Formats: sequence, C-alpha cells, structure tokens
Amino acid sequence: MPDALLMLDADAIADIEGDCGAIYDLADADPNAPPSLRTLVVRLLGSAPRMVPLVREAQLAHVHGKPRIFVRRGTMLTRARWLAGHELAEWWYQRIGYRGHDLEVRCDALGAAIVAPRPAFLRAWRTHGDEPVALAAAFGATQSLALLRLGECVRAPVVLLRPGGAIVRGEDYEWPAEPVLRRATRLGAPGLRTVRITDEPRRSS
Repeated sequence: MPDALLMLDADAIADIEGDCGAIYDLADADPNAPPSLRTLVVRLLGSAPRMVPLVREAQLAHVHGKPRIFVRRGTMLTRARWLAGHELAEWWYQRIGYRGHDLEVRCDALGAAIVAPRPAFLRAWRTHGDEPVALAAAFGATQSLALLRLGECVRAPVVLLRPGGAIVRGEDYEWPAEPVLRRATRLGAPGLRTVRITDEPRRSS
C-alpha cells in the first residue's frame, strides 16, 4: 500500500475544499472563473509572489510585519503557481490557527485547490475528461496537480508515483504495494491505466 501519510480521507478533503472556498470569498474572487494566482495573492497579502534566489523551493516570510511569498528563481512556472498556493495555504492555516499533524499534506492539497478550485475544475473535466495533460494546460498547472485534483474532485482512484513517495487520492481502492505499482507502470497491469507525467521527471500515475 502506498505511504498512508500521503493520503487524505474524504473528511479532510471536504475541509480543504471548504478552506479553498473561504479563501476565494475573502479575496472576493469567483472559484468558477478563478483569477491568476498572482491576483489572488495580491488581494489577500497586498503584494505578489516574488521569484528570488532561495535554497528551498518556496517560503512564506514576514517583511516589515507583512506576509510575503517567495519562490525560488528559475522554478518552472506551472510548479511555481502550486508552490505559491502552498505558501498561501500556510498563511491561511496560520490565520485560522490550524496546527494539525497533517499540516504540510493539507498545505499541499489546499495549494492545489487554490490553483484549480473545484467548481472550475469540474467544468474543465466535463470538457477534457480524465486527461491530466489537458486539465493541467487549462489551469497553467503541473500534470501531477491535475491528476491529484481528479481524485479529489471527481473521486477517481488515482495514485501519483514520485521519488518522495506515492500520493493517493479518490475513492478507496486496494492499491498494491508501491514496488508492485512501479513495476506495473513499466510492464502494464490489468485494470490499471498508466499515465506518464511528462512535465516533471521520474513521475507516473
């Protein structure tokens, strides 16, 4: 079974979707027609995310008492949007006082929801179906983000295989152990559809 730490149950996903809606309400933005991530951050924090030299990929920092989001210079723009969303999620959870053990996993998922909010994602899904490449293009997002949002919004059982461990979303499914899954992506397996992630290295689903 893929790493349980990278799973979120239906209740957690519902909470995250609610947080995303609250963020859009606070920004006076429409999740059916989401503004750019830059616009959303400016409305909430007062300044746009900035690309700067960083050791880590992104950071939420306070400058002269005001929250600012920084992303490592040279980051692929589709990934930079999700990273900025993740840092905005950190700001949100600080704001509401959430300190659960799953904070980082929630920030990952809420960051993705901010980039591709559920109402807009479902509309895109009705057009593009279960195609992560087309869905990613619709939101200027990574294919990994689009795949995981399929699991979260449509409840399709999906697993993203990446170097840091598998991430599982969607309806309950008896996934085999991760080594078996990795072998299946190379050799094929009955009942499993393999999608090659082409915009980030060493990922498949």
